[in-house]
Amino acid sequence: MVSRSFKKMINTLDHGSTKAKKVKTIGTYVERKGGQKDMELTIGIPVYKNVDTLNTALKSIATQKNKEVDCKVIISEDFSTDEIHQQIVQLLEKWTNLQIEYHFNKPALGMSGNWNHCIQLASTGYVALLHDDDFLYSNYLDEVAKVMKSKLLFDVLFWDNDEWVDGEKVRRDYHGIKRGYDNLKKGKIKKYKSGDYFFGGLEGKTLPTCGTLYKRDGFEEYEQKYGYSVDEIYAEKLCKKKKIYFYNKTVAVHTYRTETNLSSTYKVKRSFVLEREEHRQSMSNQSWIFRFCNKYLHDGMKLDSMYPWQDCLFPEYMVTKKILNEKKMFNIIKRIYIYSQIFSYKNVKIKNSEK
Repeated sequence: MVSRSFKKMINTLDHGSTKAKKVKTIGTYVERKGGQKDMELTIGIPVYKNVDTLNTALKSIATQKNKEVDCKVIISEDFSTDEIHQQIVQLLEKWTNLQIEYHFNKPALGMSGNWNHCIQLASTGYVALLHDDDFLYSNYLDEVAKVMKSKLLFDVLFWDNDEWVDGEKVRRDYHGIKRGYDNLKKGKIKKYKSGDYFFGGLEGKTLPTCGTLYKRDGFEEYEQKYGYSVDEIYAEKLCKKKKIYFYNKTVAVHTYRTETNLSSTYKVKRSFVLEREEHRQSMSNQSWIFRFCNKYLHDGMKLDSMYPWQDCLFPEYMVTKKILNEKKMFNIIKRIYIYSQIFSYKNVKIKNSEK
């Protein structure tokens, strides 16, 4: 049962939403304060169906070691079923030690629509996103505090993250050049470039919902016309006009359950490949190397994108010796680009701006 005090909070409606026609705010735990402070952060959690993992995500926020950052939480739930909705409401009732503002979206806004909504609802200068089935390491707010105190000018800041599949951490056992490259860039910052998308240099590191940090002012929305590669395309398009960085600090965990994660379906994987192929083609006018690869190595690039699922994703795709040679050539160019980026990582600690 939902307590009387929580029902009272639910009846305290906030009609300040920019999407009032679509989204009804059904409860707030803490009233929003006016103004923006340097050490304030809002963590937006877009929620859809996941109840048990949402509890883990909230726990990872509540147990942060850093107490310097004033951290608020916005929960934006996309409607799935009445039963799940009630379970989420009952779960949030327990988290009275967090500053939580709860929004309920019916009809649902969709994946990237809910990301945008979480950021737009925030009133603080900095906003982060955390998915309802991911969680933060205890050092997250410590690292955020360093960035807030620094003179780093950025619009979006991506972090490194660990990946857990079906409850087990995916090991990253690198050897040889890969191991040396990985060690050299640890703890350093790199400006995101279009080549990082084209050659997959930071593949998997543009996930918005693993603590990605946004400057609230000037935030540009994720384009909902894209599918599950929306985050990668967002980073590539935005880096040409905004300051986008990757900070190689591991601060969060991206969880992946094969039985429920849509990314594991062949239909979604196929759309990944097709969206990447289309966007790479649109990048030809940016660089001669992009133009060369698109013109002469196109089929090899597509094969590289679908590996190792090509037989399942594109059974109609006939792999010839010519395509295999194109794939090998593209991989050589890709490795040259990725390893050359070690010179883009700055071996400079983020300095405190205070004297």
